Amino acid sequence: FLTDNNDPDRTVAIIRQLNYVVVLQQRSMEFYYDAANPVGSPLSIQQSLSVEVGCADGDSVAKMDNSVIWVGTSRLHGRGVYLLDNGTQPTIVSTPAIERFLNANPTNSIYSFVFKIAGHNFYILTLKEAGQTLVYDLNEKEWYIWTTFDGSNEVSFNLGFYTEFNGTYFALGRNDGIIYQISTTTYTDNLQPIYLRVVTDLVDNGTSKRKFYNKVELIGDKVSGNCVISNSNDD
Repeated sequence: FLTDNNDPDRTVAIIRQLNYVVVLQQRSMEFYYDAANPVGSPLSIQQSLSVEVGCADGDSVAKMDNSVIWVGTSRLHGRGVYLLDNGTQPTIVSTPAIERFLNANPTNSIYSFVFKIAGHNFYILTLKEAGQTLVYDLNEKEWYIWTTFDGSNEVSFNLGFYTEFNGTYFALGRNDGIIYQISTTTYTDNLQPIYLRVVTDLVDNGTSKRKFYNKVELIGDKVSGNCVISNSNDD
């Protein structure tokens, strides 16, 4: 066994990155390499790579290709989503809105997974107690909220596990045990309509005076469906 003497802390998760064994702790992360030590563990700590970013929950850790993404903890910033991408220095990818949500809700009941489809790498993070699924597109660097429509209400995204076989993408429903096929050309979700909600940024055109719009055009795939447009004056 090995003991971390730099910043003794509880280990939350262990994962491989490049040629290192990365140990994610509550308040920090350490990198170990194969030093071929003749006595005891063959691993030794890489002293120069100690990082003061920890992990809030081991179930938030997901790996795709050469990247690792997880809900991290920092002494200064609280909880946020961090990405270790082709290197050893994590970068924060969560927005202030995502961080406010993570810090306001319990993160002791989490599940996550990643999948790639149509050139997009998605990180799916569900906070069970909050009933919310946050999704990060690693390619577009955008955050989304995904839901599943249960026939009457929108609930947290149902899918919880993913695999790919012969170019077909499968996922397992965590609530119903059904195996689903993920497709970019299917416009229903388990025979239910897929709801998409887009909320724009505040639009004032640089003035507080009243504005008039005599035409709105929706651009997208031509499929049957209904679109509702609404506005608010409360920012």
